[in-house]
Amino acid sequence: MFKPAADTWALEVAQQVVDREAFETTHVELKSELPDVKKFARQFAGLANAAQWHPVLLLVGLDSKRGVVGVPSFEVGDWYMSLRALFEYGEAPALVYQNFLTFTGKQLAAFVFETDNPPYVVAESKQGGAREVPWRYGANTGVAGRRELLSLLLRRVAAPEIEFASAQVRRSSDGVVRVDVELFVYPAASADELAIPVHRVTVQVVDSAGAVQDFPDEVTLRPTDGSSRATYTDSIVAVPAPSKLRLTARCDTASRIAQDSPMCDVSFTIHPARATTPIRFTVAVARREHPDLEGYWELPRHHSVPLRTKADVLREAEDAARRTAPRINWNPLGRLPGPL
Repeated sequence: MFKPAADTWALEVAQQVVDREAFETTHVELKSELPDVKKFARQFAGLANAAQWHPVLLLVGLDSKRGVVGVPSFEVGDWYMSLRALFEYGEAPALVYQNFLTFTGKQLAAFVFETDNPPYVVAESKQGGAREVPWRYGANTGVAGRRELLSLLLRRVAAPEIEFASAQVRRSSDGVVRVDVELFVYPAASADELAIPVHRVTVQVVDSAGAVQDFPDEVTLRPTDGSSRATYTDSIVAVPAPSKLRLTARCDTASRIAQDSPMCDVSFTIHPARATTPIRFTVAVARREHPDLEGYWELPRHHSVPLRTKADVLREAEDAARRTAPRINWNPLGRLPGPL
């Protein structure tokens, strides 16, 4: 997590405490003073396990009733190493960000921990004894049950990186809306082959006024011809390595997208096989005048490319047919060419 995002998260929670709003979630923990590691380890492990790969925030110097109480400076490294020692094999959530912030004239300590290697197990001592996988239930900490353990042990597919090569939204005079997107998919380095069932792909377009257009009639995802290492079999797109894919969608019902909307957001959600949660991507497209369509939107960086109208397509097809047509030399006398 980058520093601006972490600081913003911490200050937003602090403001919520001051405003008496809800603040503690499965990703946030508040302490009025630096907690004793032996008392805090179990609660911290339960917070990290319940977060399920989402970063967690610990704010020291905040009290739910008294608001901002502040905390003196302390040696973060020594405190974290003592806390980490209470986890089995030292496998504690990684401290990825730390900062001392000033809020309403008092100092707060903000810590962000990654929870990408669960389950986190706490032990009574290094010499042995009981082991426990804690879990946070609301504001309480208990022992993880079967359902919670299975949710941690299910294989998690890392989110791929997406790069958009082109994107168009077309609205024709009969109200049909079509989406055509070409994208590069880069599977995570730590992941195996990415398998995307096509029926788990959904598309939405949202115009500048907030109108939402779904696409219930047709959504397709295919590798591009001759330029992709991905394969399409049994309605599943398998992406073993960086590949180029084409996503298309069509809605035949009356369009909800305003034809004069200056911008539209094209959002699509994929739910890869073995993934615990869907993955959502969004690309913004800008309106451009098109002689054949009521509304046309594409990536702003493509606005300098000349548009191809229906007349252009027909003329190109006729030119291609004329160039490839066989030439016949007609000789009514059946003689070889040459002087008579």
